[in-house]
Amino acid sequence: MKRKTIALLCALTLSVTAPLFLLGCGGCAGNKPQNGQTSDRAGEEFAAGEKPARAQSASLQDVPVRSVESGLSPNAQSTYAYLLYTQALLAEDEAALLQAASLLKASPVPAKIWMEGGVWLMSRKSPNAVILLEQALSVWPEDMSLNLLYAEALLEHGMPERGVELMRAYLQKHPDSLDARLELALLLVKSKQFPEAEKLLNSVGARQRSPLVDYYHARALIGMERSNEAIPYLQKAIREMPDFVEALAELAFICEQRGDLREARNVYEKLMRLNFSTQDVALRLVNISLRLKQPEKALQYMRLGPATVPFKLTVASMFMESRHYLQAENLLKQIVADGDAP
Repeated sequence: MKRKTIALLCALTLSVTAPLFLLGCGGCAGNKPQNGQTSDRAGEEFAAGEKPARAQSASLQDVPVRSVESGLSPNAQSTYAYLLYTQALLAEDEAALLQAASLLKASPVPAKIWMEGGVWLMSRKSPNAVILLEQALSVWPEDMSLNLLYAEALLEHGMPERGVELMRAYLQKHPDSLDARLELALLLVKSKQFPEAEKLLNSVGARQRSPLVDYYHARALIGMERSNEAIPYLQKAIREMPDFVEALAELAFICEQRGDLREARNVYEKLMRLNFSTQDVALRLVNISLRLKQPEKALQYMRLGPATVPFKLTVASMFMESRHYLQAENLLKQIVADGDAP
């Protein structure tokens, strides 16, 4: 593509400059002196620089002025649209990208070119992602990746129902598409349509399941208040992906809600080692230790959290609520001694 683009740009440059060059040479040929003699009058004109300038100006006025793309071949127009599109991406100019996309619709560029623009806009959480991907699908309506990304864009920008309907329609046309089935299930979970999501996820075979599928299956079960059934799916996802922090957080919360405090603490400790939401996890660990009547352990967990006054005051309040007044008093004295207490 790069070589083709360079060659095209060179051809465009020659096509513009060649007529002007020939025009100038034609003028020279017409005024070429015969037998080495020159006219005094011609010498005066060239010395004054008037009539030759007027003649050149008059000649240039006869050259028609056209827009850059009006005289291009279809292939050149495609390349021109692609160059504008790429330049907009490099300049991070959303308005220019949308303008280039309107020209690119008439060009047979691969779907992955559209994906680049869509992914970039999605990374910026821009609503223009929806507009660009709509144009992309007008060119590549059956492309799986573009459909999936468009569905995600619709969900992200407050149109989950449109995303769900899009994937339902796609799945009807491509019933054997595992990716479409999984994407529809994930969208259903995110839009809190849990029963339909679980039905789809149950149809996914063991060999086709990924940690993400197991996680969203658990989310669907949790949404239907079937947390106990969700635990094996979360545990399986974590075994296959030990740093899957979202699955760890769901599992820790379920264990805590069930009263399995020691298991919950083990899971929260893993989250702490992964630096996941350190303040919130530290507070959960403090709370669990106080419920287990282990105030000294709670103080150890407190030291793993941020060294800020609001955080320490929250911990002191938790100590008082659990009737561990001595530790609460020592902590408050330490806050006062640091000089930052309100």
